[in-house]
Amino acid sequence: MDLAGRLSTSLALLLLRCRALPCFTAPSPPISATTASAASAKVSHLPGGKLRPTRSREPRITAREDDVLGLLIEGRTTQQMAHALGLKPTTIRTYLQRLYRKTHTKTRPALVWWWAQRREDTENEGR
Repeated sequence: MDLAGRLSTSLALLLLRCRALPCFTAPSPPISATTASAASAKVSHLPGGKLRPTRSREPRITAREDDVLGLLIEGRTTQQMAHALGLKPTTIRTYLQRLYRKTHTKTRPALVWWWAQRREDTENEGR
């Protein structure tokens, strides 16, 4: 692994250890009072008293975005991700931009931190 890859991996591991850094917290999108009350409920009511689950606030990540995220977590560069997935570097950048938008992050380290928090939350729910 080249120097840039080792630095990215080291930074990702450091971020995993320093989960409480406020500078990497993703800003929450603005929501209205109506949305907030609906989101706090686990179910919403349909006509006739039937219940349905509410939509999750978890961003929908495509399989390819998940592939790119996995390679990013490994510390791969854009060029290495493109080669591994058989895509052009501009396509990888597009996937990263979509991930930034969906996760409300702006940088690769923040995206790795978001992933670590998501993984930790998933593990805690399973207990």
